Amino acid sequence: MKPLFSLLAAALLLSGCSAAPEGSNPSPQPFRNSFQCDVPLEQDFPPVQSASDLLANMQHMSQRLQARNFVAGQWLAQNDSLSERDHINACHTALLQGARRLIDAQYQAVYPTLASAEQRDALKAVMAAWRTAMQGITPQGVNDQQLTAYTQAAQTLRMLLPAH
Repeated sequence: MKPLFSLLAAALLLSGCSAAPEGSNPSPQPFRNSFQCDVPLEQDFPPVQSASDLLANMQHMSQRLQARNFVAGQWLAQNDSLSERDHINACHTALLQGARRLIDAQYQAVYPTLASAEQRDALKAVMAAWRTAMQGITPQGVNDQQLTAYTQAAQTLRMLLPAH
């Protein structure tokens, strides 16, 4: 919750700093300059050696997608250009596909290392909930129910894992 508030505060600050003085032409789309379409790559995340590592990467990926899509949503709201909207939507799709590709590969590496069927079932549930939650992160907003379901599934798995 705290990262979301920090993100909102940063966006408000950014929009306030970019406001044009009265009587001048408004600054052209301040969120466009803040928008990053950097598709997640394997080297951006630490290698996974355990389910705990995978959960940490999944959480980081979720936060990263939320931040990118928040800025994209602000840019969409300020913008009427069809080509810009297409670019934002294409970027959202690329970010989501990159996230899935990365986490799916890490899941495939971690799944066989789990000690019990209960842990493997819990990891399957986390993956299903995570995929659904990532679909719920869009430039138009975040589906909090899906994000909560993912968080709860991750917590269930954490309780089944040995403490480090």
